[in-house]
Amino acid sequence: MKNIMIGLLVILAIGLMGSCAPEAVVGADNGGGRAANYTQCWTNGQGSASCSRNGETFTVQFSNVGDVVAGIGYNPCNSATISWTGSCNGCAYWGVYGWNTNPLVEYYIGRGGGSSAGSYSTSMGSFTLQSYNCNGPNITGNGNFQQYNCSGSGSSPVNLNEHFNGWRNLGKSIGGQNYCMMAAEAWNGASGNATIYFGSGSSSSSSSSSSSSSSSSSSSSSSSSSSSGGSNTIVVRARGTAGSEHIKVLVGSNNTEIGNWTLGTSYNNYSCSTNDTGGIAVVFDNDGSNKDVQIDYITVNGSTRQAENQTTNTGVYQNGGCGGSNSEWLHCDGYIGFGDIGSGSSSSSSSSSSSSSSSSSSSSSSSSSSTSSSSSSGTSWWGGGWWGSSSSSSSSSSSSSSSSSSSSSGSAGNVYMAIDDGPSGNSSAVVSAFSNAGCTKVTVFAVGNNVNNNGLSAYKNAGYSIQNHSQTHSHMTSWSYQQVYNDLNSCNQAIQNQGCPKPTRIRLPYLETNSNIQQACSALGLSVVSPSVDTQDWNGASQQSIINACNSLNAGGNPLMHPDVYASTRAAIPTIIQNLKNRNLGFAQY
Repeated sequence: MKNIMIGLLVILAIGLMGSCAPEAVVGADNGGGRAANYTQCWTNGQGSASCSRNGETFTVQFSNVGDVVAGIGYNPCNSATISWTGSCNGCAYWGVYGWNTNPLVEYYIGRGGGSSAGSYSTSMGSFTLQSYNCNGPNITGNGNFQQYNCSGSGSSPVNLNEHFNGWRNLGKSIGGQNYCMMAAEAWNGASGNATIYFGSGSSSSSSSSSSSSSSSSSSSSSSSSSSSGGSNTIVVRARGTAGSEHIKVLVGSNNTEIGNWTLGTSYNNYSCSTNDTGGIAVVFDNDGSNKDVQIDYITVNGSTRQAENQTTNTGVYQNGGCGGSNSEWLHCDGYIGFGDIGSGSSSSSSSSSSSSSSSSSSSSSSSSSSTSSSSSSGTSWWGGGWWGSSSSSSSSSSSSSSSSSSSSSGSAGNVYMAIDDGPSGNSSAVVSAFSNAGCTKVTVFAVGNNVNNNGLSAYKNAGYSIQNHSQTHSHMTSWSYQQVYNDLNSCNQAIQNQGCPKPTRIRLPYLETNSNIQQACSALGLSVVSPSVDTQDWNGASQQSIINACNSLNAGGNPLMHPDVYASTRAAIPTIIQNLKNRNLGFAQY
């Protein structure tokens, strides 16, 4: 599998994103300067792809590919800062990719997956480093290597030196730099195209290319509004489930639309800019059969705001209806409020936005009427000027308390109370244990066979998030891709047959993974959630040991625990929740 080629276009072998199948060696050169000196265009043999370069503009078109990886960058990398503009239609990954050697490390910037090694900060925001131990073909031949996946903002620019320093601070050895590039990757029979304007790029040419090359309308006819210019730049990373979902970005008290797009089924970055100030809403406005929108995050002038951290989401399906908080998903027509442009977070606008959230999530006539009367424009169902108008602020305080209560936010951040292997005949007792302790935000990683045998009524009625834990809870590392896919898809169907939304997260059975498992998860739109704390209840841990393990939970973390199965875990829940509250931690669900 080792194939060294020197030239403008270097054919490489790369594995699927999130798997441990890597690339072959590339020819060395004297790169690392401002101008790109390295390009790549590769497929695994299924389908076709063609690439071209004109100066700093790189394009790829692909059809029915099993896997394609194409991009432009530097070899050697020399801790480059990589900047680009452009777009990709049909991509599963769109971001910075590279290799280091001694030790051998393959890395992706702006995506997740693997065992968490901790968090670090860069000028583009906070990242979580996750890793896989891999053994297979790589750029030095065949053998062991690490894959680093850095979840957070992968938008331009990416300063790799900041990431390398962050990894070192987490105790990771970095080694020597091989190559790095801005890459587009797609698989599973995908067809599409990408254009990369490497370096500072050209917004006008980028917009034109995006419009002309997008066969599935990833940029709509109004995409020119997203390149009209302005001092504030907003990038939305989003995807749809059907590929025809429409979103738009509204800013300020007048709901000024500064960008709108029709989404594909793979994550893409959608950029717009404005001189306006005020609150930001990302709106889903054409809900229909099988249509859902997943917003990963937005960046505001380079600062990342995660969708699941926002307290206002009028389109998520929670607690038996549309509207809630702390979710990446828009299942209904609605919006996620991302706070004020200048606030750096959503906190400054959370109180004013909660009136709209309450009207959508609680069906309260008083909340709805106050929101309607406070709308400065009166023309928009999302509440006119909810994020900044002085007229709306008077009614927001009364409904903000209910919004805050439903999100269970803590001043020290939120943890994700995750439970595995349900449902069971004990599920009602589990709900009571959490509810009596004051925790209403719980994620259930459900086994499909258990769903079919026991239903989900207790967890569904409690408003818990129901996610995938496989159909049969089997050891799957020896299975084919299709066997894994069928099992995980059966679990999705079992959950949806109970009237719950399609799962977007998965806890892998036995926490076991390989390339087939990762590929199946990606194909089904399932992000792997690895535990940050193992309570060892499955290993006979005592009630006190389970409590002690959960005392090490921190903001953003989640435990591995099985209260449906073990009475000791159910008995530990009240103390676990109280101890977390005593540390000013709140609760959120995936």
